[in-house]
Amino acid sequence: MNKDLVSTIIPNYNNAPYIKDCVNSLLAQSYDNMEIIIADDASTDGSQDVIAQLVAQHNHVHAIYNSHNIGITRNRKQAIQLAQGEYLNYLDSDDYIQNPDKLEAEMEIIQYYRKKYAEDVIAFSDVAIANGKGEIVNRFRDIRPVREGYITAELMTRRCLIPQNFTFRRDLYDAVCGHDETIPFYENWDLKIRLSAKHPYIFTGVPGFVYRRHGEGLSNQNEALHHEWVRRIAEKNLVLIDEFEQPMVKRWIEQMLLQLGDELNFINSHLQKQGVQG
Repeated sequence: MNKDLVSTIIPNYNNAPYIKDCVNSLLAQSYDNMEIIIADDASTDGSQDVIAQLVAQHNHVHAIYNSHNIGITRNRKQAIQLAQGEYLNYLDSDDYIQNPDKLEAEMEIIQYYRKKYAEDVIAFSDVAIANGKGEIVNRFRDIRPVREGYITAELMTRRCLIPQNFTFRRDLYDAVCGHDETIPFYENWDLKIRLSAKHPYIFTGVPGFVYRRHGEGLSNQNEALHHEWVRRIAEKNLVLIDEFEQPMVKRWIEQMLLQLGDELNFINSHLQKQGVQG
């Protein structure tokens, strides 16, 4: 049976120590019809040498080298626009996939819904947290339950497991106009919310994405910046909620903001134990 091409986008900025692990976890996938596009945003740490080596070694690994830094959102969106696959997912260059059958499981779910119900779904798997060495230390399901279906309100208020690396048809991305380039932080969460208003999310039940927390990068910005962009994005997308449900969701947004520090502390707990500021 012919398999549809899946394009995986890897934005990179100064993550030279982790790029190989990221790409190798994709090359190890049992689903073998994929292209990998690494978009380097003018790194200064030797990343481009590592990327060039990966491109030379693997025919379906490709690279984009920005001449100047354009920021995470534009970098990711630019690479997606060059993707050839009918299906998309994306993975930050310091993260990795722990399960070689993860992509296969997601594509099976997508194809099942398309054939049986003529419906497009977004397929996602479990999410773990690792330290800088890549050792798994926690999983998100310890603080957030899995929700499936049309989960806009739950996603918007972070009351469920937030899908991280997920697979979906390229047309769905284009239909919601992709990433919002005015958003420099939590841009993926914004995209997920907008996708959820049109399509159901379906959980594979298998291990998948590993979120590496090493004490560097955008996620380690101060808590006030997290609060600012979480509020902005939630309020921006409130129009996606039915009017009669909006008062309840507004209350959930305020609860979410009050609990955001606890979420960040959970994600960074291993860094704090090691004396690293998260």
